[in-house]
Amino acid sequence: MWKDNQLWWHGPHWLMTGQWPQYQEIGIDTSEMKSMVMLTKKHSRYDILRRFSEYEKFQRVIAYWLRFKTNSLGAKKSGPLTPDELDQADKNIVKMTQHEAFLFEKQVLEKKHQIPKNSNLTSLNPFLDNEGIIRVGGRLSRADIPEIQKHPTVLPAKHHITTIITKREHQRLHHCGPEQLLYSIRQKYWPLSGRREARKITRNCLRCFRNRPKTPEIIMSDLLSDRVRGVLRPFVITGIDYTGPLQMRESRRRGRIPVSKVWIAVFICFATKAVHLELVTELSTESFLAALRRFIARRGICSKIVSDNGTNFIGAARELTEVYEFLQQEQQTITNQLARQKIEWKFIPPRAPHFGGLWEAAVKITKRHLYTITKGLIWTFEEYYTLLVEIESILNSRPLTPLSSDPNDISVLTPAHFLIGDTLLLPAENNYQGIPDNKLSRWQHLQKLRQHFWKRWHEEYLHELQKHHKWYSKGKNLEIGTLILLKEDNIPPLQWVLG
Repeated sequence: MWKDNQLWWHGPHWLMTGQWPQYQEIGIDTSEMKSMVMLTKKHSRYDILRRFSEYEKFQRVIAYWLRFKTNSLGAKKSGPLTPDELDQADKNIVKMTQHEAFLFEKQVLEKKHQIPKNSNLTSLNPFLDNEGIIRVGGRLSRADIPEIQKHPTVLPAKHHITTIITKREHQRLHHCGPEQLLYSIRQKYWPLSGRREARKITRNCLRCFRNRPKTPEIIMSDLLSDRVRGVLRPFVITGIDYTGPLQMRESRRRGRIPVSKVWIAVFICFATKAVHLELVTELSTESFLAALRRFIARRGICSKIVSDNGTNFIGAARELTEVYEFLQQEQQTITNQLARQKIEWKFIPPRAPHFGGLWEAAVKITKRHLYTITKGLIWTFEEYYTLLVEIESILNSRPLTPLSSDPNDISVLTPAHFLIGDTLLLPAENNYQGIPDNKLSRWQHLQKLRQHFWKRWHEEYLHELQKHHKWYSKGKNLEIGTLILLKEDNIPPLQWVLG
């Protein structure tokens, strides 16, 4: 037990006897030992400089602290802060910032020595004023400008105080650009790497980001296999889009004639860019299926139809909204009708209208020809239909490949070469490319001629699709946590959804 422990109650025996233990030296050879000197540097840091995110609030806190110090020494002040108190607070903030960032340079200047060449302040020729603030010496001492502009206060780069001062000035100037922001800051301060600091503030400003959004640059992807794969005939894989509406009158008689709306259904072949136009009198399932039956009866059954996704019409005009509602309501019915004919109906991804650039280009050219001829007049159904057929023939006569300057070259390849002589349901064919013409029947000769067009499609047109006509550069991919805006065509940028 501890009560019988003599060491606990009386300590070691040599404390009672007075015979202290002898110190025993341990022999160690220190001839090979080397002495080392280690220097440590204590970096002064003011935590209060990083406690506030707004410079005005920080300035007022320091001003009230200085007033409390003054009142404690005898003088009593009350009421709102005066401009002199705010200016004194600003000077104290600058002193703490410079003491933290330029301690070595400040000590050198206090000793009236030259700033070392490896210092960031060497090019500014700095000096200490009467209040102990580092200012720019510069070369403008004889300029006819205010004294504070001749010798602005030096601020460090990548410092919290520099950031909140720049942010305050950016907000005061109603979110100006980086150049104007830097000019305004240099009226009083000289931040190191000031242009970089100004650009960082404007780039990270949420309101400026919403007002001037930038679309990220992406490299153009490879073409779909449906566009670069030769088939037996055109329109096997077809894209479809609606355009309109147009104002149509019932007849050409005089007087008050009822006027109705009509739309144009644009069918385009993925492989040959051949175009087929149909006039549709209403946005209904029956009208769409009737236009599709007319298209199939004249161009043959297709295996796949690709169209816009309904969400691509969001935010557009009221007429496009009607098309979107029609596709959204009748999607299941139309899909079932097409499935019975072994036709697959696919939609492009939402919010990606560039996936439908093939038919959007056809719609643009069709509307250009249409509006150029009609000149805003209201036509009858027969007049519109006749004009659309003529526009269709014009679009199908466009060259697929660049024209050659050699007079000996054969005619340029156009979509019309693939449309003439085709049947509705094409049977299996033999390859007649290597057989002389005198050994072929007339029907086989026509088949050989059309196969020759497909060969030219592979040799001339297909290689033209290799070029990138836009989206050349590859930008930085979006990552999780990146601030983005969902772009809408017909909505101001300030109203775009933030994600």
